[in-house]
Amino acid sequence: MHDKGAVSHLDDGPPCGAEASDQPAGRAPSLSSWADRGDVGWRRARERATTPLFFWTMAHAGAWGGVLCGTAGIAGCRGCENDRPYTPFAISESAALPRQSASASPPAPSASGATKPFKPQVAQRGTPGTRNLTLGTIVAAAPPDHWLAAGLAADFDADGTEEAVAWVVPDQGRDGAMWLFSATSAPRELWRLSGFVPTAADCKLEPELVRSGPHTVTIDVTAKCTTGGISRAPIRTVAVLSPMGGQTEALALRLAAPAPGETLSTVVRSTDRDGDDRDDITLDLTLRTATGREEVAAAFEWIDRTAGPSREAREPLGSLLRLARTAVARAPNSKQSALVLERVELTRRLTASVCAEAGTPRIFDREGSPFRCGDPTNLVDLLAKAEVVAALAAGDLPRAVSVFTRDGWFLAPMSPADRDALVAQVESAVTLVTPATVGTLAARVAPRTEPRWSPLRFEQPEPSLLVLTPSGVIRTSADGEQEEPADPGGGARPWSLEVRSSDGRRWISVSQACDRSELLLGFLGADPPSVPATVLAARPGACVGRPVPEVPAPVPLGFGAGGAISAVIGGVSIGPTAALAEPGTARSPDGVRLAIATALGVLVTGGEKPELWRGPNLDRPNELSDCVPANGGSAIACVRGDQVLVARR
Repeated sequence: MHDKGAVSHLDDGPPCGAEASDQPAGRAPSLSSWADRGDVGWRRARERATTPLFFWTMAHAGAWGGVLCGTAGIAGCRGCENDRPYTPFAISESAALPRQSASASPPAPSASGATKPFKPQVAQRGTPGTRNLTLGTIVAAAPPDHWLAAGLAADFDADGTEEAVAWVVPDQGRDGAMWLFSATSAPRELWRLSGFVPTAADCKLEPELVRSGPHTVTIDVTAKCTTGGISRAPIRTVAVLSPMGGQTEALALRLAAPAPGETLSTVVRSTDRDGDDRDDITLDLTLRTATGREEVAAAFEWIDRTAGPSREAREPLGSLLRLARTAVARAPNSKQSALVLERVELTRRLTASVCAEAGTPRIFDREGSPFRCGDPTNLVDLLAKAEVVAALAAGDLPRAVSVFTRDGWFLAPMSPADRDALVAQVESAVTLVTPATVGTLAARVAPRTEPRWSPLRFEQPEPSLLVLTPSGVIRTSADGEQEEPADPGGGARPWSLEVRSSDGRRWISVSQACDRSELLLGFLGADPPSVPATVLAARPGACVGRPVPEVPAPVPLGFGAGGAISAVIGGVSIGPTAALAEPGTARSPDGVRLAIATALGVLVTGGEKPELWRGPNLDRPNELSDCVPANGGSAIACVRGDQVLVARR
């Protein structure tokens, strides 16, 4: 079964049975199927093709037409059977190449395998219409109606004679192929662009050619299209080719576009690591964000064996674990804590792009299957530890506690022992408060259906509580014994619970995303209707059809400069510092204290030391919402469902 995708067809192509994948690797295409069409000229060409000098004669006499028509016809048939968008879990387009296997452990390098680091050689670039390129000692000539986009020369088989390879592009259409040129044989096509790469009219192909090893070159082709395609479907191929080897294609990968706001760059190093005189392959995939200062990279490794490349099972998980261990080692340093927190988030983003287990992979093997990374437990624990320790070093208690609120969002929950150890570290940095009383009011509030301002508000100077109910405002006495309708003339008028900006946008939702890495905040009356938060979405969750972790009730704090929302989501603060918006914020009336429901209890900041309020009557703290503190921290109030809980020291 062959890859199907948006491909450009030539007007006069061969039957679908004559596809590029039917040709033996590294050989010129057969003319037999064309001769059977009854064309006298092609029958004569087939007769001449039986002589060894046929292709040599054609190439050096300028008679490219016969070779080109055979290859162009083959290219023109790609996808002609059933054009449809690519889906990233397909069967290989050809059984000619062996399936790559994952080896459990790397081979022991031999003494002869020790080589000097190879310096990559970047190709010489041509411009549209370039018919000839001087590559070393070889002048490469493009086939008719084609031009040379890039090329380079090297002695790939170490026989003392230089060869050249070039990326050949048609004058019309969007396609490409790698050709081999030498002084002793006719030019021949080595490898043709795979059919899954989009070649629609609105797409532009951007090839990059590099000599990545003594015997190999890497061709990296990306389709830049003005219209969007299927989410996370590959638009890019990275292939490592051995121009003079028995098997031309050493490795071929498919890559999807990076998540919005991210970049994924690749570097291929193909050098002999096990002393068998075959180029083994390492691919480094580096991730950056548009606004970040840091970058992280994961490695994939293949050992080139006689039967084909064998992937090292230790990667890319080994690279991700090294990133996490480095973050843990640097986390206690307060001067590096901000960078550590950034690298933790980058490592999670990278993991989501390279590991099948995350549900959002963006790199696939030749056949379109994602790569499995293995048991994520150690990675989850290390990243959680780095985040908690770095947040504590920075004095950011809400961020440290948020790790437990989001536990289980990223691949798997923390292991119990590691979680307990981190909880103990957080508890040592806070004051644990067990309230003297926790009462449930008779007044009920409307259930929460979207982000809102709290329906609770403490008054000053006495910590009496105002409760906004569907029927009006109720005032509760300081001791909680009395509840009565509040007098609107006394400053207890109802307030709106809608979180609305000055330009009329209303915050209505927080959703888990798969097409991008962050949670999405939905707004009514806004363009665009959703914006990314800085909090990462859960993986894999809905991306593979699993239950989606519930996002704790977001805590709006106001709107900052430019109308950006300031809030606490999943325990993490987002957005700019906002002016106080009373009533309805999670702050005390004097603006000093802030109360947030977390997995470890209600976190109250703003005093001499952060406090965690918890006790038998404040159990299941993740179910609490709309929390507000009184001045001086003498009391807190929260909502569970439609009930109002008031806790006092």
